[in-house]
Amino acid sequence: MHDTDHSQWRLLPDADDDQDQAAVLKEILFIYPEPITLGELTRMMTFASTEFSELDRIERAARELTAAGLLHRREDDLLLPTRTAVISYRLFNL
Repeated sequence: MHDTDHSQWRLLPDADDDQDQAAVLKEILFIYPEPITLGELTRMMTFASTEFSELDRIERAARELTAAGLLHRREDDLLLPTRTAVISYRLFNL
C-alpha cells in the first residue's frame, strides 16, 4: 500500500482562477451601472478569441463569482454585481 501525500491537494482555486475572477469582477464593477451579458464580457476580455480555454476561463470566473454571491446572472445572461460587491468596491477604492 502506498502512502499518499495529501498536502499537495488544494481545496481553493489556484492563482490563475483567482486572477480571472478578480479581472471579471473589476471589469463588471468598472462599467457598472451599465449592464453586460456574459457573451459581451467574454468577447471583450478575450479580444473575441474562439479558443475554448480563453472562453472557459471567463465563464468559469463568472460562475464562481455568482456562487460566491458577488454577481447576479440573469436568465438572459446579463451579469450584474451584487450590492455587496458594489459597496466593497467603493470602500476599497477610497
